[in-house]
Amino acid sequence: MPHPVLSFSFGVVSHFLTDLIPHGDNDLYLDYKRGERKRAAYLHVIVDVLVTAGFVALVFLLRDFVRPSAVISGMVGGVLPDVLVGLVEILKPRPEKRWYKVLAWFHGFHMENHRHVIHRVLKDKKDISELQGFLMQGALMAVLLLVIF
Repeated sequence: MPHPVLSFSFGVVSHFLTDLIPHGDNDLYLDYKRGERKRAAYLHVIVDVLVTAGFVALVFLLRDFVRPSAVISGMVGGVLPDVLVGLVEILKPRPEKRWYKVLAWFHGFHMENHRHVIHRVLKDKKDISELQGFLMQGALMAVLLLVIF
């Protein structure tokens, strides 16, 4: 994608498409919402951020891009949905705030997107294991690296 706006849009859309693939963190999120396993949830986020940063660094070290701004825009679009959900979780906005309804809707949509395949297609209430999710995401990253390089 040569244009940053197109790349950003593609990043957002691809985020939701890849979130449809069960990746083993739904049960952790539900535990977090109940006040359980908070450290594990925070550790999961930290590892996710570090792996993502490493992946981005690797891509930019090994590949020259004609439009780096378009690549960066796509990456920002790709992580933005999780950033917005994280803001809702951290800030816990009050319902009287004008922007609360939009963020609350987005948060619900995002979380339902995570559970869509598990609940509607697999007709199950339980996510795959975190190890299976890690392996699935690792396989997806390997495929992306093969496509990029």
